[in-house]
Amino acid sequence: EALTLPIRTRNLLAKAHGVMGHPSNAQLKRHLVVSGAHEKLVQAVELMRCDICEKVRLPRDPPSVGHSRVSRFNEVVSGDSFTIRLGTKRFWITHFVDALTTLHLGDAGIQVSSSFSADVLFETWIRPFGPPAQVYVDMGGEFRGSFERLARMFSMDVDSPPKSSKWKLLAERHGAPLIKIMVLRV
Repeated sequence: EALTLPIRTRNLLAKAHGVMGHPSNAQLKRHLVVSGAHEKLVQAVELMRCDICEKVRLPRDPPSVGHSRVSRFNEVVSGDSFTIRLGTKRFWITHFVDALTTLHLGDAGIQVSSSFSADVLFETWIRPFGPPAQVYVDMGGEFRGSFERLARMFSMDVDSPPKSSKWKLLAERHGAPLIKIMVLRV
């Protein structure tokens, strides 16, 4: 219907839109109704598109590229295991990091297993703070079996990024400084 308006009327409508500071179509329509504009002109506003408004318009939906922001302690915890050599000895470190506070707790063992990871989560995290709502871990075998049973027992939601994912878990990013601290202490 906007195309049935004379070109001069369409240009005047576009000029009014610009002069008024690029109001939304609903606001411009309300102004026209209040000022007593013709019904056909008011309807034409619904079909009007402004290049400037389209360029500066905010996205309608937030992009779904990440997780929602954490707002409380123990809401989201990330876990990881890695190995470290100290002299001739080899140790496995399993550690967990809170997503809000980055509180970092873990333990070292001689070998990695799902029962060791479950014990570390229980003793260092669940016992003092209670079970976290969400636990992010990698897809390693140390987070299967006993670890999954513990998660079910405490109704924790356990999630893993796909192996093809390029982003790292919070615990993986915090693992490197942990290694440096441990090497310096020994």
